[in-house]
Amino acid sequence: MAAISDPIVDRAGKGNFVSEWFGYRVFPTARADPASLREQQSETCPFLSAAKGSPNVCIKPERSRGVCTVSTTAGGVRRDWLVCPYRALDPRLLNSAIARLFGELDPATMFVVPAIRLVAGETQAQVLDELRNGRRVFIYFDEKLGGELSIPATTRSPEFSFDVTLSRLTSKATCLMWDALECWKSRRWISTVPTAMPLET
Repeated sequence: MAAISDPIVDRAGKGNFVSEWFGYRVFPTARADPASLREQQSETCPFLSAAKGSPNVCIKPERSRGVCTVSTTAGGVRRDWLVCPYRALDPRLLNSAIARLFGELDPATMFVVPAIRLVAGETQAQVLDELRNGRRVFIYFDEKLGGELSIPATTRSPEFSFDVTLSRLTSKATCLMWDALECWKSRRWISTVPTAMPLET
């Protein structure tokens, strides 16, 4: 688990609590508005839905379904802890992580999109526009958003898969190239995502 909130003085006493349920705060105060109630009742994951561009139900097992974060106390300090990988798809959290990993000073200068969205012509055009406007473009893969990327097995090592992969896209000459990946090697992507998209000059 990873802490996702600043420490606060514990006013709720000892114990662990579900702090976010289906993407909305339920502890120490509960958010109750039409949007939150609708998504909780339909068991929708707002983070996965936003990433894929269409409504998606929570994919967690029944006993933990809808639980995004838990609140617990250690040393008199209460924090929220991430307990679902798709909670990390929140744009603020994802952009902050990418900014740290890639040395960006300002997340506002980045454009981040899940790789699975590159199959759409509209997204491809948006990526090209962002590159022309000088923004740094990043894509990410995971099991539900384009598939895990892997390194093939060799005679000396087994196949190795990555839970999440982040990559920067750059424009070079007349094509949009992968910075750190050769996606054509992934069979999942041969028929759906181009390895290069032509840049109009």
